Amino acid sequence: MKKRILSLSIIVFAILLHTSAQSTEKKPISHKDYNHWKALSNSEISKSGNFVIYGIYPQEGNGHLWMYDVANDAYNSFDRGREAVLSPTEDFL
Repeated sequence: MKKRILSLSIIVFAILLHTSAQSTEKKPISHKDYNHWKALSNSEISKSGNFVIYGIYPQEGNGHLWMYDVANDAYNSFDRGREAVLSPTEDFL
């Protein structure tokens, strides 16, 4: 009998916990939120796989071009960079 009461108590607690988690409402998206979104574009991986290049651009204003050096685990950022081309020897961006 005690096992049954304990099991029933655990089930009721789990149901109450689940319904309370669902009752939290999310804030609706407004037009101001759209202005903060950024776009990822011009992504490219070098032929050797040592570099990953991509751009992150806001709806308005200047974006950033990013280069990730896989071998050294390092990021480089270039303000207002667009459409980067890596040299064939991968020495220059």
